Amino acid sequence: MAVNPTNSNYALGTNVKAFGTKMQNAIIDSIITNLNDILDGTFTFTSITGPLTITDTTDSTSPSTGALITLGGHGIAKALSVGTDQLFGSEVNHTISVIASTTAATVGGSLTITAATGSTSGNGGALILTGGTGGATAGSVGGAISITSGVSGAGTGASGTLSLATGAATGAGNNSGAITFLSGTATSTGVSGSVSFGSGATAGGGSGNVTFRSGVDSGAGTTGTVQVNSGANTNTGNTGTAAFGTGAATAGTSGAVTLFSGAGTTATGTITINTGNATTTAGNLTISTGTAATTGGTIAVSTGNISAGGSAAITLTTGTGTTSTGGITITTGNASAGTAGNIVLTPGTTSSTTVSPIVKTTSNQVYQRLSASVASGATITGKQLVDGHIVATGATGNWQLPTAAQIATAIGGTVSIGTYFDFTFNAVSMTGGNTATLVVGSNMTAKSAITGGTTLTLTQAADAVANFRVTFIDAGTNCVISRIS
Repeated sequence: MAVNPTNSNYALGTNVKAFGTKMQNAIIDSIITNLNDILDGTFTFTSITGPLTITDTTDSTSPSTGALITLGGHGIAKALSVGTDQLFGSEVNHTISVIASTTAATVGGSLTITAATGSTSGNGGALILTGGTGGATAGSVGGAISITSGVSGAGTGASGTLSLATGAATGAGNNSGAITFLSGTATSTGVSGSVSFGSGATAGGGSGNVTFRSGVDSGAGTTGTVQVNSGANTNTGNTGTAAFGTGAATAGTSGAVTLFSGAGTTATGTITINTGNATTTAGNLTISTGTAATTGGTIAVSTGNISAGGSAAITLTTGTGTTSTGGITITTGNASAGTAGNIVLTPGTTSSTTVSPIVKTTSNQVYQRLSASVASGATITGKQLVDGHIVATGATGNWQLPTAAQIATAIGGTVSIGTYFDFTFNAVSMTGGNTATLVVGSNMTAKSAITGGTTLTLTQAADAVANFRVTFIDAGTNCVISRIS
């Protein structure tokens, strides 16, 4: 068949035009369909290669308001910058987490937690931290602070260590920071809180130590001072008491309280215990052991041993006064059933030819002996005799002296040869004209020390008083009695 070129070109052009129109309409339909999907929320973006800008300025006050609202979560691979406040849902237990495999989260400004939940343990309160905290500047807590170390792992059951330390100072002349423990001030008549240091309780083992010490000085300086004192009172009230003591032991022995200065290559430090100055009356200084059902504790005051040289002296002195100075009193406690303790002054032994006497530099010695009234025909006990003053009562008769062994028991301790004491026999209170005769006890011998020294009889008179001396001639078994006035 023959083809007319002109007619053929016309038919091809018409077909191409029709095809172009159909393609244009298909593209427009697709755009309209996708736009409808975007508007009704059914269109899905698989990726956006450039920035996405939403020019709407609607602020957000809840999860369902704002310029961009999504029903699902957000996954963000890089930084998130928010120009104003961030609001989280008010439901309980919403969590903000930093995935463990990522780097740490940083907050450049202040972080405020408005929850008012208090904390009584390591897993309660408005802020709960599983890990530790670190801070480069000062911190302040307005309420109570409770810091508790957790139980360590590895099945040991031991709790962790709680350490409070200031950072090390670098550079010459720079000081490290101070650590201060004090309770807040109380207004008006209130009482400020207590500051307590103590180790934890234990069910069967020993509780930990509480140690206060200043830092070590590795150079030529001086280590710091450790001070324990109550606060000053600027008004008319009293200052508090500074007390050192070990805890009570319900079935055992309470711990010791030890004050000692550190060792020194030249001289050791001084330990000073004194009451503060006062405009009227200074406070008392009391050193005593606690009460006990059986045996009381010992108070020992001694200087340290010196390997080459003389040991230091122990001095008890009262302060100077514009009128009268105070007295020094050394007294043993009362014993309800038993023997009161002795007061013993003993110089140490020496290998040299120089003696070590007990020297008294006052004008004279004044004795106030304990008195015991003993009736005629009775036996004087060892304690009554050692107490020093026997008052005879009744008519003429004999007063039996105790045995040497009973006297040694009353003296107590170790009685050695040469041990002696004096006693007074007083017949002033007897019936007028009667006589009182002392009868020596077992292992006791009357020996003359003065004229009439073996006379053990005294006649009642206004001045019928005689003094006697008892001296042991061995280690507490035998003694002699002599009248010395």
